[in-house]
Amino acid sequence: MPKIWLGKAKLSLLAYLMQSTKLTLILFGQNRCYDAEKSQLCGRSFRVAFHSVGNMSRMKLFIYLEPQKDWGEEVKIMSENLVKEALQQGLVDLTELSLQAKQAHWNIQGAGFQSLHEFLDGVVDEARTDLDEFAERLAAIGLVSDGRSATVSSTTTLQPMPEGVIDVPDGYKLIEAALAQTADTMKKYIKQIDASDPLSADLLIATARELEKKAWMLRMYSK
Repeated sequence: MPKIWLGKAKLSLLAYLMQSTKLTLILFGQNRCYDAEKSQLCGRSFRVAFHSVGNMSRMKLFIYLEPQKDWGEEVKIMSENLVKEALQQGLVDLTELSLQAKQAHWNIQGAGFQSLHEFLDGVVDEARTDLDEFAERLAAIGLVSDGRSATVSSTTTLQPMPEGVIDVPDGYKLIEAALAQTADTMKKYIKQIDASDPLSADLLIATARELEKKAWMLRMYSK
């Protein structure tokens, strides 16, 4: 009877073919179900090799179950990469948001200039504070942030700010859209990282909430 490894225990295994994709396994005297379609035994995954003995009507099989690699470490790495991606994207978009808000602050003109001019300074200040929080969160969990201009320009999800003078009504729409896009991108990551890093997810939630609030204020100003 073949010897196999199941976790850390060395086992002996003999099986009989019961139907096309289901096998009943005799494992230490206990029947266990193996699903060949899913390659699962008791919820764990295995690679299977068959060696047949006997006639086709009731084929006796020796089955070698080789547990797949322990995915724990790989899942951890994948989770860390996703957290880094979420925080890095937030940092990049907040950096771009601060630059776009300052560009609009300098270049808007027309009726309502004063209100929007002052409001945009608030957007810049909050974006800069938030991006610093994102960078420090990355550092706190042992990761590295990248706020270089080339990285920001090539990876931001925000649409480019138009060149030159910006009419006040257009300024409202442009910055509202930038605020909403930054928040929307953050919200896409919240559920994905919440289980592995709830503190980083909380940072995304709090930041997106304030960004949406500012976008709402701009909509009200422009009515």
